[in-house]
Order: sequence, then C-alpha cells, then structure tokens
Amino acid sequence: MKISKAGIWILASAIGLPVVALAQATVADTTFADANWTLTIFPAGNGGSVTANQATIGSNFIRSVSDTVNGTPSTILGTHIYTAFTYNPATSGPITTLGYSESAICLAGCFGQGQSTGPAVLQGGNLYIYTGVLITGPSTSFHTVSASGLTSADFARVAVTTTTLFDNTQHPDFSGAGAPIQFGFYRANGSGPSPGYTLVAGIDDWQLAINAAPVTVPTLNPYAMGGLVLLLAVAGVLFLRRS
Repeated sequence: MKISKAGIWILASAIGLPVVALAQATVADTTFADANWTLTIFPAGNGGSVTANQATIGSNFIRSVSDTVNGTPSTILGTHIYTAFTYNPATSGPITTLGYSESAICLAGCFGQGQSTGPAVLQGGNLYIYTGVLITGPSTSFHTVSASGLTSADFARVAVTTTTLFDNTQHPDFSGAGAPIQFGFYRANGSGPSPGYTLVAGIDDWQLAINAAPVTVPTLNPYAMGGLVLLLAVAGVLFLRRS
C-alpha cells in the first residue's frame, strides 16, 4: 500500500508535525526543436533581422541565432522563449532566485563581444530580460556563460531603442500572486556610426534553476484530528477486506 505525498502531509500535520515543502524545479533543453521555441524580434534605429533554428555541431543539437544589424545606428534584439514548460508561482511557490547557464559559441562573423545574452522571462504577455552583462564572446569553442542568485529586480521589460534594451522600472512578479511564467534567453547586437554586419552564435545546454520559497502545509486542529483518525480507520478496514 502506497501513501501519496499529499497523504504524508495530512498525516504529519494531524499529529502536529511541521510540514514544509520546498518548491524547486529546473527547466533545460539540449535538443532545441524549433517547435518548442518562440522568437520575438525587437528592432530599433535602422533595425535589422534575427533568424534562429535548430542546428548541429558534430553530434550536438544547438540553437543557431543569426543577428543582422543595418548600422548607423541599429539595434536588434530577439527573445527566445521555451514553450514546453510553464511555472506557476501560485501553485509551485514564489520564486526567490534563479540560476542561469548556457554553453555559447560563435559560428560566423565573429568579432568583438559577440552577442549579448542572458535569461528571458515571459509573464502576462510581457517579455523581460536579464539586466546584467553577459556576452557570448568571439570564441569559436563552446564555453559556459552563467549567472546566479537572480531575483525579479534583475529583470526588466524589453524596450529596445538605439541606446537601451529595457525599461528598468518594470519587473516580472515572482511572488505567489504572479501570473504563470515561461523562460528562455535573449540575444542582441547593435552598431553605432558604422557599417552593418551579421554575427551568428549558437547556444547549447540551456538551463534555468528555479528556487522557490518554502510552502508550509497548515496543521489540522484537534477536532479535525478525530475525524481524520476515523477516516483512516475506515480506509484501513476497506483495504483489509480487499486484500
């Protein structure tokens, strides 16, 4: 006879034991099927374009991201949201921190800092990106790009101009009252008074670790305990009869 996790919580709370459920989750992708990703493009200035698709390097699946900026001046940003996973703070717990990791590689047009990169969040129809500085770099070998201890304040709503990528007065809601969230990453490039260019970079081993606040299961009062004991006794008799 197996007792579910919910049943264990009920039993423990009935006898007065404190019960705390730690809501933790990890969302990751290493195959990057095109059907699982949604690209949204934000151009500014003279604009440009972004294309992305599943590709392979050896036996590894990656997502290849091509940023083209038109120059004098131009900014282009693309958010890539993984639609196969949704986190609901109301049922799984408020998010305290996020940890982000990816493997980045430059594939073509490599120079300078490569592409700006980092985690992205979709909530309530709004897109938010990490406001810190992460870059893919010009390296043609895979290398890890990561950030840890990220809170809601580390993300801001996308608002692309020729001088900025986000509006730092608007942040996602990681509290228990927040709407469901989907996660992903962003890539961006820009140019000042210079010719345009195309830079292609790949991503592999994309991962977000979600750390949530503990969820405490309320304890039952003494009167409820009596009813619970009777219910368990009846369930035991029925179980024995079926054995």
